[in-house]
Amino acid sequence: MPWPPKFSLSKLHIPEIDVAHLEGTRLHRPIAVIVIALSAAIASILLSVLPITRDGVALADHVFYDWFYRHRPKDTANVQDIVLVAIDNESITDVDNGLGWGWPWGRLSYHMMTKFAEENGAKAIVFDISLGARSSLGAEDDEGFALRMDETKIPVVFARLQRSDGDWEQFKPNIRRPIEFGTVNSLSSEKVWRDYLPVKQTQPSIAIATLNALNLKPKLPTDRPFLLHYYGPHRDAQKQPTFRSIRASQVIEAVNFPDIDPPKVTRKDFENKIVIVGATGSALDDLKAVPNAPLMPGCEIHATAIANLLHGQSVQVMPHFLTTVLAIVAGLIVAASTVLLRNALLKFLSLVILLTIVIGGRYLLFTAFDAIYWSAISVPLMTILFAAIGGICWSYFLEDRQARRLLKALETCLSPSVAAQLAKDPRQLASGGRQLDMTVMFTDLAGFTEHTERLKENIEKPLNYYLSEMSEQLIIENGTLDKYIGDAILTFWNAPIDQPQHAKYACRAALRIQRREREIRGKMAELGIDGTTTRIGINTGQIVVGFMGSERKLNYTVIGDPVNIAARLEPANKLYGTQIMVAEPTVSRVRDLFLFRRIDLLQVKGKSEPMGVYELMGDESMKNTEHATLARRFEEAFDLYRKQNWDAAQRILLELLEKFPEDGPCKTFLKRIAEFRESPPPADWDGVYVAKTK
Repeated sequence: MPWPPKFSLSKLHIPEIDVAHLEGTRLHRPIAVIVIALSAAIASILLSVLPITRDGVALADHVFYDWFYRHRPKDTANVQDIVLVAIDNESITDVDNGLGWGWPWGRLSYHMMTKFAEENGAKAIVFDISLGARSSLGAEDDEGFALRMDETKIPVVFARLQRSDGDWEQFKPNIRRPIEFGTVNSLSSEKVWRDYLPVKQTQPSIAIATLNALNLKPKLPTDRPFLLHYYGPHRDAQKQPTFRSIRASQVIEAVNFPDIDPPKVTRKDFENKIVIVGATGSALDDLKAVPNAPLMPGCEIHATAIANLLHGQSVQVMPHFLTTVLAIVAGLIVAASTVLLRNALLKFLSLVILLTIVIGGRYLLFTAFDAIYWSAISVPLMTILFAAIGGICWSYFLEDRQARRLLKALETCLSPSVAAQLAKDPRQLASGGRQLDMTVMFTDLAGFTEHTERLKENIEKPLNYYLSEMSEQLIIENGTLDKYIGDAILTFWNAPIDQPQHAKYACRAALRIQRREREIRGKMAELGIDGTTTRIGINTGQIVVGFMGSERKLNYTVIGDPVNIAARLEPANKLYGTQIMVAEPTVSRVRDLFLFRRIDLLQVKGKSEPMGVYELMGDESMKNTEHATLARRFEEAFDLYRKQNWDAAQRILLELLEKFPEDGPCKTFLKRIAEFRESPPPADWDGVYVAKTK
């Protein structure tokens, strides 16, 4: 009776599965995606506007904003018309050592800077220094400074503090000529100075006052704050400043000692420049935190604002509605990926890819162009996070609930891999048997009966270990484990999923088993089985695959003549002393990928037609080795054997045995030749060997 027995598929009872319910679940997926995405976007927007959470959301935006700024390259193209005169720690020391002026300096020092700027062609001079208190040198210093400043011809701007009612605080020097005042309260109240207020309670900022003094119209709106377009940090990694910076002590030295050669400050440093005088020393308490640097002098922030207003530059903020649209689109994408994709790794990868696109896109918009484009990033990121959580929860708790129930039921009668596949598409349960082009493999542990009789109940541990190791090799090569029959394993390829290269997978799996059994022989010997050897039979053909069995027990398995032949090839290895015997239909598909040796024309028991059978000797890397020579010479001997040229065939086989003394097929055919010499075959003998046993 051929194995396995044939069943009538029409009489099988397939368990009823609520396929319609699962199909309905699939139809609800698009609706779920839309609902999840919109809910995630609405929740994110609410968090960004509710008083209890908006500060936290804004803080997250600031983190990304500052991080983007720190990675933006320095751009000094639009700061060439501004120069800073820096009152730094070195200037205070140099003036004290050279002129004996302690800090704070007298008002005369500021006139010296004004005079030098005027004489060297400066457009205007801006003092980011508060002169609200009386000079430490007395009223004469204030009055003398005022008289000298009255004679100045270039525009002059002074910083001035602003009271809470919007009016100016006092300014001690009684300068009579028209000058501009700019409030220094125009920066934001944040710890990091990101925006600038052009006008505060009708009083202009230093930047607006400077443009007013020059009769220039600002190129940015002045009725609301704008995000500062910083051109670079105070100093970069090479200690180079973003704005041209000159020490105040060098200017004072140039005024008092004009004959120094070479001069440290020249006309080209000031000509056609807006000169801003401000404190940059760490002891003068005018260093601020900005997005792209931990510390920047306040005068440089005002210089940045002046340059922004002159050139119409500020950080361009994306409209809120566009940010909302992008958040919804991102939510739809991540909801679709988490709801529609079944593989957990693919869900995770889609989430990572989307986050990379959102963050990377915003990063490029902020850093890659002359203009800076910014939009709040927290809302899209929160939308992505909420949509991912919602999609995973929906998939797990609603859609996958039925699939998990089905999977649990299927695992009682199917291998886990087949059960998982059918759980994804339960319609296959009702499809009956299918005839497919498939490859099937039988494996068997040599001498298992003797091992069982010897080890008795102790056979369990080595058997379980052996089956686990061999099954792992089959699974690695995408095989579907059908069943264990004692120590034997039935495996097939190309079902339940399509595997066009099924013959290649099977041959690779056989070689894996061969290698692995050699590796575990030591362990198997410890468990009581010496010399572990697995015999393997492989065949390819049209095979029926599906649920076979009875109303009480079903098995997803294969039937057909190709299966029967593979089952006969496995024990046929004993006839030839081989380990992996492969039928010709399999060899014809993968001949170029492996090294095969034609063994015989074999008519297995129960079959009337012979078939070419081959030994699988290795992969294609073996084709340039001595084993390839063995295969070629053996086939020459086999052809002579079929022609009954016993002497010539015997010479080749003996020659091969000298080099390969343990070669089973050579020994087998030498024995046959000896038998045929005593009892020759009939005249019409075609070289077919008829197996007498299974």
